[in-house]
Amino acid sequence: MKLKGKAIEILTAFTTDEISHFRKFLASPYFNTNSALVQLAEIILRYHPLFVGNGFTAESVYARAFKGRSYNDKVMKNLMSSLYSLLKDFLAHQKLRINQAGISAEAADELMKRNLAAIASMQVNRSLKEFALVKALDDSDFRLLSALKETETLSKTAIKGQQFAAGPAISSTEAALCNLLISAIGSHNYAISNEFNYNIKTELEVPGLFFSHVDLTGIKKRLNIEEDQGIRLFVYIEILELLKNKYNMEPGGVKKICEILTLNKRLFGKRTLSMLVPILQNYYYANIGKGSSNLLEDVFLLIEFSLEEKLYKETESQYMPYLLFQNIIAIAFWLEKISWAEDFIRAYSKEMPPDIRSAAVNHSMARLFYQKNDFAKALTYLVKAEESDSMDKFHIKGMIMNCHYEMGNNEEFFLAVDSFTKFLSGNRKVNQIHRNHHLEYIRIMSQLIKYRLKDKPLGIDDIHVLEILHGFILDSKVLSPKDYLLKKTRELIDN
Repeated sequence: MKLKGKAIEILTAFTTDEISHFRKFLASPYFNTNSALVQLAEIILRYHPLFVGNGFTAESVYARAFKGRSYNDKVMKNLMSSLYSLLKDFLAHQKLRINQAGISAEAADELMKRNLAAIASMQVNRSLKEFALVKALDDSDFRLLSALKETETLSKTAIKGQQFAAGPAISSTEAALCNLLISAIGSHNYAISNEFNYNIKTELEVPGLFFSHVDLTGIKKRLNIEEDQGIRLFVYIEILELLKNKYNMEPGGVKKICEILTLNKRLFGKRTLSMLVPILQNYYYANIGKGSSNLLEDVFLLIEFSLEEKLYKETESQYMPYLLFQNIIAIAFWLEKISWAEDFIRAYSKEMPPDIRSAAVNHSMARLFYQKNDFAKALTYLVKAEESDSMDKFHIKGMIMNCHYEMGNNEEFFLAVDSFTKFLSGNRKVNQIHRNHHLEYIRIMSQLIKYRLKDKPLGIDDIHVLEILHGFILDSKVLSPKDYLLKKTRELIDN
């Protein structure tokens, strides 16, 4: 049986660099004193990143790690449990290791607890100097600055009059307010996302509740947006108001937030931008869903900004999520930016995870040629994409069916219909609602081709039935792609 478990799931998400660091972590007796775990992990890590293969079973891995020993299921389970615990420790340690400012703040706090005020003051002094050089501050930075300011006050009091050479990175008040605002943004965003996506009411966390009763307009009036401090606070307050109003704000106002944010990106750390920009995108998506398709250009500007700043990944070694890759292409197609989409596919295909890269490119190129009405070329890519289990089979099978319809391949069309229908019937992963949506789409396409295949010109009764069908498609809230079905129905009516 294939070796599975939480430890394997975590390792699957690791980059090559992280695997290398984890090997060192395991080998350190400070973190791990179990040499058997090192032997086992070494065999398991050889299967990174896919962790598949004939030899990747609990018995086979155990036999190679502990040659000459009979397989012991209890020992194996205990070792895998220990590996899982160490992986969690490693992730926490990695986060701390890359955050030098956090280490400095924690060290200063511990030094003060041991009554070593003079050394603590040196530590705080150095940390504040480092912060003074950094203007792109993230949410974690504000928390650290608040902690450093508190330690600074305690150490000054303890040393009695000794002053620091370093000036403040930002004021203690601003650090605390920014920390509260970002926490409130996170709370509101979580609640609204649950409501919009899952129709679930979620209680706001404390910062969210606090600001839900605060008149933010009064605070904004006192801000000077000609200064860094004012700009930063203005953006946070505006986005918080956007969330408090559940995206019911004027497009012009939201566009102003986007412009200020993108023009002053130097003030915001990548982690914070990665949180704020999707919130602004969600505003546009929510309003597009209400029928405001003219807002797509604004979404596209934010997409270009996200790509430029690489907000889709935290580190260089991470990959772009496949769903994001496809969504970007879809928006470019809606805006008829075909050349841009083609350049994007070629430039960003290398950002896809290696195990799905080839299939993702085939699927994307199929969509590109389909958009260009080169259905024969699209089919060649679709056939390759269909072979992969990682791709969106529903979309691919629907496109194959449409390509044959467009090319007049009637026999192939009905074969595609049969294949799609059997796929839906035998796929337990599809819930009944989505299955019905796809089957309804197949039914309409099958109906359209029967009218197209008629030997005689369509009569009044045929046109009447097609008009009724056109109205049904227009009123449907679930059929997709609705525009395509409307276009094909209208072609039959008009001809």
